[in-house]
Amino acid sequence: MTVRGRLLLAMSWLACRLPEGPAFRFADFAGDLWYRAKPGRADQARRNLRRVCRSLAESGRGSPRVRAAATDPKALERLVRASFRHAARYYLEVARNPSITPAYVDERLSLDTPELIAEAVVPGKAVLFVSSAIAAGYLTLCFSGFGYHIRLGSLVALAMAVSSAASLTVLPALVLAIRPSFLKPRSRSGRGIEGP
Repeated sequence: MTVRGRLLLAMSWLACRLPEGPAFRFADFAGDLWYRAKPGRADQARRNLRRVCRSLAESGRGSPRVRAAATDPKALERLVRASFRHAARYYLEVARNPSITPAYVDERLSLDTPELIAEAVVPGKAVLFVSSAIAAGYLTLCFSGFGYHIRLGSLVALAMAVSSAASLTVLPALVLAIRPSFLKPRSRSGRGIEGP
C-alpha cells in the first residue's frame, strides 16, 4: 500500500473516532481554508452559483437565500463559502463510512411507515424502487433549461430504466444459462455442489 493510501486510512480511522460535533466543526474550518487556498476554484464556484441563482430568481424559484445571491455579491459569497464547507463535510462523511452501523442509522432515521419500507426492499422490488428514484431525480434536470442538464437527465434516466430492466430479465437468464461457479452453493464437505 502506498504512503498516501496509509495516510487516508489513518485519517479515516481518526474521523471514525472523533465525536460528531467537533468533527463537523473541523470540516467547516477545513472548508474555509480550502476556500481561501484555492481562489481559482472559488471563482469557478462563484460563476456557476451566480448563473444558477440568477436563473432561479428569474423563474421565481429558489429559497430567499438563493434569490438574494442573484443580486447581492455578499450573499453570493456566503453561498460560495458554504459550498466549500459542504464539500469538506462530504469528505468527512465518506471518511466516517466505516463507523456507520445499522444502530447508527436507526438513531438518525425516523420511519413513519416501516412496513412500506420492508415491502419496498423485497428482491426485485428494490431494483425498481432504487432505479425509479434515481431516474426521477435526474429527470428533474430536464426542467432546468440548460441543454447539458437536459441531455444528462434524459440519458441517466434512460440508463437507469435499461439497467433495471436488464438486471431483472437478462441477468437472471444469463445466470441460468452460464451457471457460474461462484454462485453455486457449497456442500457441507466444502467441495461445491454434490451431484446426484
